[in-house]
Amino acid sequence: MTPAQDSPQFDTGLRPDQLTADRGTPVETPWGIFAVYQTPEGPRAAEAFCPHLDGPLFEGSGRDGHITCPWHLWRFDLTTGLCVDSPENAGCDSKIRCLPVEIGPGGTLLLGPQSS
Repeated sequence: MTPAQDSPQFDTGLRPDQLTADRGTPVETPWGIFAVYQTPEGPRAAEAFCPHLDGPLFEGSGRDGHITCPWHLWRFDLTTGLCVDSPENAGCDSKIRCLPVEIGPGGTLLLGPQSS
């Protein structure tokens, strides 16, 4: 999918019922590869790879509004992108980018560009 000519949003082609609470669904966007997660608050989108050694965050477990990298167990908040925990707090000043998610008129998930 591509961004519409008159919209800064990106249509993922995914519907909310295609998401799971445990794993992210990776999507290539104009802003990089992001993963879309189902949370109790609704769909969330965050970078698909960990800033620590590029671990596949989209393969990590997503619980309680956080995603845990399967490689070294760093945890990130799916709303703010902030690192909330890492072994021995190493690198916890790291952050991932998050994108706003909306359900579009066709029922698919739209990602917006990262706000400044």
